[in-house]
Amino acid sequence: TVLVLAGRLFAALCGLILLGAGVLPALEGTLRGVPPSGLYWLNAVSAVLDNGVLAALEFEPGMLQDQLRFAYCGILAADPLLVIAGAPNLVAADRLGITPRAWAAVGIPAGAALYLCCFLYLAATPG
Repeated sequence: TVLVLAGRLFAALCGLILLGAGVLPALEGTLRGVPPSGLYWLNAVSAVLDNGVLAALEFEPGMLQDQLRFAYCGILAADPLLVIAGAPNLVAADRLGITPRAWAAVGIPAGAALYLCCFLYLAATPG
């Protein structure tokens, strides 16, 4: 069982790495002009994609401090929304016998509320 889970996890991570490598040339520099709050809300896709892929696409030299702060916090806050967001979530769900649908039923509403609270905090505090 552990070997099967490890194999699935390895295959998923390989796919995400290839996805990131494939879209990186097309997206280089395109997010530099996005306002910090826009980067935060764009990172809601972190719930579906791997955080490493998003970080490789987003974080680049020359970004403003606020852009980095909002983008990084957006990636971190979106992680618990879905079970497929990362390796720890996959392992925890498997060990606890939680299906992705059951995880999403609780994770999406709770995570969306936390995501909004985190945004409001970031917007209210200066960089």
